[in-house]
Amino acid sequence: MNTRFLSSLIFFGLATGLFAEPELKPIFNGKDLTGWKAPKGNAEAGWYKAVDGVLKVQSGPKKKGSILWTTKKYRNFVMEYDFRFGEGVVDSGVHVRNQDQIQIGISGSLKRDMTCSPYIPGKGYPVEARNIKKLLKAKDWNTMRIQAIGKEYTVWLQGEKVMTYESASAIAEGPLGIQLHGNRNMSIDYRNLKLAELKTVSLESDPLVYEGTKGPGKGKHIVFIASDHEYRGEETCPAIARILAKRYGFKCTVLFGLDNDGYITPGSSNIPGMEVLDKADMMFLFLRFVAPNDASMKHFTDYLNRGGPVLGLRTTTHGFNGLKGKNSRYNFNSRDKSYDYGFGRQVLGETWRPREGAGHYGRNHQYSTRMFVLPEQKDHPVMRGVKDMHAMAGAYSAVPIEGSVILGKNQVLDSMKPDGKPLADKPPSPSIWVRNYKSASGKGGRVFCSTQGASEDIVSEGVRRCIINGVFWCMGLEESIKPDMDVAFVGPYKPTTFKFKGGVKQVKPSDLVGWDSPIMPQGEGNKTQNKPKKKNKQKK
Repeated sequence: MNTRFLSSLIFFGLATGLFAEPELKPIFNGKDLTGWKAPKGNAEAGWYKAVDGVLKVQSGPKKKGSILWTTKKYRNFVMEYDFRFGEGVVDSGVHVRNQDQIQIGISGSLKRDMTCSPYIPGKGYPVEARNIKKLLKAKDWNTMRIQAIGKEYTVWLQGEKVMTYESASAIAEGPLGIQLHGNRNMSIDYRNLKLAELKTVSLESDPLVYEGTKGPGKGKHIVFIASDHEYRGEETCPAIARILAKRYGFKCTVLFGLDNDGYITPGSSNIPGMEVLDKADMMFLFLRFVAPNDASMKHFTDYLNRGGPVLGLRTTTHGFNGLKGKNSRYNFNSRDKSYDYGFGRQVLGETWRPREGAGHYGRNHQYSTRMFVLPEQKDHPVMRGVKDMHAMAGAYSAVPIEGSVILGKNQVLDSMKPDGKPLADKPPSPSIWVRNYKSASGKGGRVFCSTQGASEDIVSEGVRRCIINGVFWCMGLEESIKPDMDVAFVGPYKPTTFKFKGGVKQVKPSDLVGWDSPIMPQGEGNKTQNKPKKKNKQKK
């Protein structure tokens, strides 16, 4: 198993409040050390004792260090407890499944209070918890909460979130420990030690990867991220990835929004594996209103900060919603003065803002969309060989940010057929553009954006070719773009008609492995999909 991609999915969302609070159960009975493995010599030295519901931790005469471990091993959990400083210079903490530790008290190396910060062997304190000086009570009981999910540790003090850290040294399962640091004359009390194991599923396989053997993309890695609620980005992304890998040699990793059982779930904010962005050469996005956790978003923002090329389709202009804290600036409706309208506007060039002219432009399932190349852009590398672009998804209108180069516009057709007539009251609106964004590093990153790209849209060879050309251009490979490039699908491709909650059920990323697996396979949950619908009586 490649543990880099181990991901834990919880049945409840503590941060969002979408699900119930987990039931915390005592792991210390207040009477004795049942359930704990006392270190050798504890009976004589009295380092750890249960007294009237309190776990009292006290240095012995020889000031020897020790750890009180639980007898049980834990995987993913939420732990809560009270602690109170005693005598001396307190240096304690809780070990999380191994030697990784959440500190309580004065750091021996830094000579200052690092409560709630992670101590990682070999790294020291990689991050420091926030607002501790204000929250910590020196002479009273404090309440700390630790959440460990996979490699991510999150800590709260007095109910306030103060630290999140993703530890490379974290292990999947292990006991918990309470530390008494050596060479100290100190005491500390613990009480109300409670824990809830989080019901999770581990994805014990690598993410979906297609890797070619030869071509202009050899040695280049593209990371696709698919999680939108409606337009079947979970079908578009692997289909385009296969073409780029098989026919042009790229390595393409495809990440999906998943549910708690590891099934592809359109629109899910749980997107395991985003750490692969750390070494990606390009990012290809099909998102809508997602809010990944802080650890996942760090890989995303780090990628943007180094100016990596970005391609976004359809709803990716409003890809993020509900992000909190420092990441809220990426939300589609952010009005941060330094990042107005978030990632969509600042990177892709547009967001979702109907009042300003960026929204639905044609009725879905009634009006389809024709896109055409602007005459003055017919020689742009992205438009080489592109013609006859017909998209099944209804059009969007857009007003791309200043500096964008508009390559194509749309026409709203009066039917779902390619030969439909343009609606006279819907003048063409930008639907394909390129631009450069400026990263935090100062480097410029190339961007391709289209308001189309639904899974049925890419059945059109013209739409498909334009997107693939866009990938080449973003990566600086425009010299390799040929007007007759092979953009045929690799393997069976039978797209699903777009609608909310219309994704194919019970499909895992592993079901899409290889060149010949169908996109999408029909899982058990889809057997009733093709049954005739009952006719409803027409209401007057």
